[in-house]
Amino acid sequence: MYLLSVQDIFSAEAIQALCWTLVHSLWQGLLLAGIVALIVLFTKKSTAAFRYNLFTGAFLLFILTVSTTFYLHTGGAASATATASLLPGDNTVQHAVVVQSGFRGKTSAGLDALAAFFDQYAGIIVFAWLLIVGLKSVKLGTGFYQLRQLKRRHTVSAGP
Repeated sequence: MYLLSVQDIFSAEAIQALCWTLVHSLWQGLLLAGIVALIVLFTKKSTAAFRYNLFTGAFLLFILTVSTTFYLHTGGAASATATASLLPGDNTVQHAVVVQSGFRGKTSAGLDALAAFFDQYAGIIVFAWLLIVGLKSVKLGTGFYQLRQLKRRHTVSAGP
């Protein structure tokens, strides 16, 4: 019996990109929670529609940042820097490499170990995430089905 694995569905690069997108979405979500807390704090006397629009904007900002993170991890930045390096007299790419290598040199051993862990177990992390999303989607679908069944059944009002 052959079991389908995440590696059969996605390439290794896509799995790494998904894993790092999930990791980065954690701190991005915490940042969004802080923004939403500030919205709640400063808009207590505003209309519900205005607050709803601010919350929707914050959520769309989160989707944009997560999508950008995934794009950058799939090599979107590499193709942009490769295009920039073709321009004559452009030292931006060399400067970016120096800054990035300088930053990497100052990271702690703990962060390097954590990054190695995520790189090593990226397939398992992505599989677990897909499994959880799939199960939650099934739960949501059954909830919608039950709600539809309640609506279709003959119900009577409780009265006064």
